Amino acid sequence: ARLAFPIVVQYPTPVLGRSRPSPFAPAMAPSRLASLLSLGLLSGSATALRRRTDEADPCTCKNWGQLYSSGAVKCGATNEFFQSTRMNRLSDKQIDQAFGYFGEQFCTAFYEAIDDNACANVMMDEYRGQWCYVDAACSNLTGGENVNEKVSWKMCTDGQDKMLRHYTAPQLYKFVQDNGLELGLTNKMAYTVSKYRWKYVSAFWDADLEYLKFAPEGMTVDEVRESLHARWGMRHRTFDEEMIRDLQALKDSGVPVSFDTAKDHHPPHVIVQNTSVYVVLPSLKPTMVCLTGCE
Repeated sequence: ARLAFPIVVQYPTPVLGRSRPSPFAPAMAPSRLASLLSLGLLSGSATALRRRTDEADPCTCKNWGQLYSSGAVKCGATNEFFQSTRMNRLSDKQIDQAFGYFGEQFCTAFYEAIDDNACANVMMDEYRGQWCYVDAACSNLTGGENVNEKVSWKMCTDGQDKMLRHYTAPQLYKFVQDNGLELGLTNKMAYTVSKYRWKYVSAFWDADLEYLKFAPEGMTVDEVRESLHARWGMRHRTFDEEMIRDLQALKDSGVPVSFDTAKDHHPPHVIVQNTSVYVVLPSLKPTMVCLTGCE
C-alpha cells in the first residue's frame, strides 16, 4: 500500500541561528561529581560480568547506531516514522517512500546517530511508551513484534530498560552532545509533551523571565528575555481546578515533561522536572539555559 504523505509531523526542525557552543549545561555539584567518579572505581571484573550478562540476554536493547550499520535492520522498518505513519511495520517500498520525507530528521540525525541503547518515544505528541530493538530470540516483547530473522522490537519497561524519559534535562543535554544530536528533537523523543502550551502554565512554576541570569555566547540576557517574552504568560495567572490537578500531577511525578511554546512545535521548548525549569533554545548546537530550580 502506498503511504499518504505528507502527514503533519510535530517535531522541531533545527532553526538556523548562531552556531555557537552553549555554556549552559548546568554545572554538576562537586559532591555529586565525586560520587559519580567513585563509581568508576568499581572492579573491572564486575563491569565485565555485567556486560557479558547483558550480551547474553536476547531481550537487552541493542545499540541503535551499531544495529543499523550492521545491516540487521533498515531504519524505518518499524517505529522510527510512527509519529507520521501510525504504522509499526513498513514494507521496503514504504520505508523508501517514508525515508524521502522523514529519513534525514529521524534516521540520519537521530536514530542512526545514537551510539547507545536507550529507549526512545514511539510518539511525541502523545505518550505511547518507549521502544528499542532486541535480538530476534527475545520472547518477552511486551507488545512489540518480530521484524526479521535477526531482530525484533519491544516496548521498554520502567526499572528494567534504560529509558530516555528518566534522564534529567542536564543528563539529556550531555547525551545530545555525546551523540551529536539536535536538542529540540531529542527532548521530544525522550519526554512526554504536555497538552498545554507553556505561556498558559508558566505561572504555575513561578517561572518568571526575570529569573534568567545567563545567556548563550553572543547574546545578552535581555536579548534572550525579549526573544522569549511573547511565549511566556502572566506571572500571576489563575488556573481552573482541572488544570491545577493536571499540572500538580506533572510536578509531583518527578519525570521530566516538555512544553511547546508555539503552535509550530519548534524550539524554544521548556523542560520541567519537579520545580526545575530549563529552556531549550533554537540553535545549530545544543543550547539550554536554566531558568529556575536547577542544580
